[in-house]
Amino acid sequence: MGEPGELPSDRLAGERAREAMGEKLEETAGRVRELGDRAAARNRLLAPTRPLAYDAARGIDNAADYLRTRELDAMRTDL
Repeated sequence: MGEPGELPSDRLAGERAREAMGEKLEETAGRVRELGDRAAARNRLLAPTRPLAYDAARGIDNAADYLRTRELDAMRTDL
């Protein structure tokens, strides 16, 4: 079973909490990925017409990637 004094319900509650946190992590990662993909697509549309827009698009893509990575790293640390 588990350690002496540990109730089965305690272990199950912990497992459920971990599963819920994992689901929340996946959901948030999906939202972040979607926002990054939308920004990248918009920036790719602007890039061929304006060189400055291309530089801005690269900057936004880099920032979105950085934020995606930071958020996912922070969520993994919380698990």
